[in-house]
Amino acid sequence: MRPRADAGTGRSAVRATPHSVSSAYSTRSSPNTLIVQTFEFNLAPGQAGISLITFEELDAHTRISVHEVYPSVEARDAAMASGMAYGIKEGYEQLDEILAS
Repeated sequence: MRPRADAGTGRSAVRATPHSVSSAYSTRSSPNTLIVQTFEFNLAPGQAGISLITFEELDAHTRISVHEVYPSVEARDAAMASGMAYGIKEGYEQLDEILAS
């Protein structure tokens, strides 16, 4: 696995709420098995967390695992209060639909 620093940045918003997330993708591996991302919720400004996203091939499917580390209990609680869990679940369900078609 060779990390690549050209992975990019992004900003997303949680629909129908004032919450948003800024992120920077700092590492992408080749073959595409790992993404390392830093992120900051607008509800916890100045407290960047780290997200490790791994991809594992299983027969005809791919398992995506996400592990997030927050700099404080307050930042973690702010992320959970933002509706993030619902948004992530909804996003993966939409991805399943796209990949099934």
